[in-house]
Amino acid sequence: MSRTRAITADTPDPIHASENAALQRQASAGETTASAATLLACSGLVATCYLMGAKWLAQPALGVPTGLWAIAVAFALTRGGLRGARGSVGPWGDALSSSISTSIPGLLAHASDFLQRRAACPDPDGSIVDERAARDWSSETLSGRVLGALAQRIPAQRELRVGVSEHDPIYPNLRAMHILDVVFVPLAAPVAARDALDATLSTAPSGEVVIESREFPGHDAAWYDWSLTPPVSHAAALPLRVDAARCVLGRLSPDDLRAPGLWSHLVRAFAALTRTPARLSVADRFRGRAPDTSLAQAALDDLCAALLDHETPRTHETQRLACRVASAHALTLVGRDPAGAARVCELARTVLASEPAPALRLAAVLFACGSDAAAIDALLHADAVLTGAHALAGPSAPAFLIAELSSGASDAISLARAAAGVAIVCAGRTPDQIGYMRSDTLDELRDHACMVGRDADLALLDRAYRALERQRLASSRGLPPAQAA
Repeated sequence: MSRTRAITADTPDPIHASENAALQRQASAGETTASAATLLACSGLVATCYLMGAKWLAQPALGVPTGLWAIAVAFALTRGGLRGARGSVGPWGDALSSSISTSIPGLLAHASDFLQRRAACPDPDGSIVDERAARDWSSETLSGRVLGALAQRIPAQRELRVGVSEHDPIYPNLRAMHILDVVFVPLAAPVAARDALDATLSTAPSGEVVIESREFPGHDAAWYDWSLTPPVSHAAALPLRVDAARCVLGRLSPDDLRAPGLWSHLVRAFAALTRTPARLSVADRFRGRAPDTSLAQAALDDLCAALLDHETPRTHETQRLACRVASAHALTLVGRDPAGAARVCELARTVLASEPAPALRLAAVLFACGSDAAAIDALLHADAVLTGAHALAGPSAPAFLIAELSSGASDAISLARAAAGVAIVCAGRTPDQIGYMRSDTLDELRDHACMVGRDADLALLDRAYRALERQRLASSRGLPPAQAA
């Protein structure tokens, strides 16, 4: 007799029925465990929010603390309300679940933003901001470390998001334009979603196009405005960072906006520099703005290449802006492309003839390349501009030189920056004062640990001092300008 039997709805198989019952019991147990875990997770999330400062969760709503309502709503959305007849999520549930999953990083970003601002300024009515507390909040506090670890799991967005108002006159041109790594986001109001953007473009009442970025306490930009001539100081003339808070690109005609030009390279570099680690907070990482120094380096390298390419469309103002930024970037470019860095600084010194910073950067680049005679000539040119600009010398010479030389050890660019900075140290000094300063500074440097065995570096600094001393002496006696030896 055959052991095969027909299985129909009216004649259930007892063997399969017992197996199905066992599976149902296991599924029910798993469902109970998942529900309990979800309830504990929701409770833990609400409790964490309360401990992190959301005291409004203790306020009663219909006689019940708001936190309990929040737990019930979160649990219902995660386990109960989104399930259909077969345990699946319906169409509205899909949309709501997706909205919740995308809004959680946003809520964590707002929480991080609030906690970091409170660490920077504990008194809500106060105006004193503790930059160090804001900068170290993510590493010195428990909430900062927890949120920082969570932020590391947020996927980074490669494209740079630049917001433009739909009502701005430049928006129609930008909407159809493609710029590498840049996505233009239309905004009903330029500031509406500024926190999630890398930068915003707008047209000022004067007709000039302005690009701005968001600054956070403890994560300020190195420059305020690329379009303003910075004061002559070591940090401004020989910068390690070139990111800015804003930049006035000038008046761009419809013809300028029809195709990418030098202005588009400036926009890309400006937005990319907001992704450097020094500019990003924990809240930024929750918004997908992860640190990416390679993005900024590529944008600045392309800006230098476009500046040297005379066929790249440009205006007078954008060329000046590009020269100011590219010459500062050349201080880091010299290690990878010495010839290109020197060409960029040469062009910048020609375009920005009234500013001493490009000449100082050219001197630093030439010193780093080993072209000492050409570097001394650039240093003397910068000294002449500094004298006419009545620049301030800034910090003491030994302190500046020791800081530069000790930070880079035997790095060629550190020595080059120090040698070029001698012109700033000597600004406004008489020949006798420069002589005394040279003697005192070099004597102090010889006794410092960072200069042990570096007699050739001391000789280069001595040569820079003596060249400036000779030029100042020649100028005071009405003689022709000194030449590099």
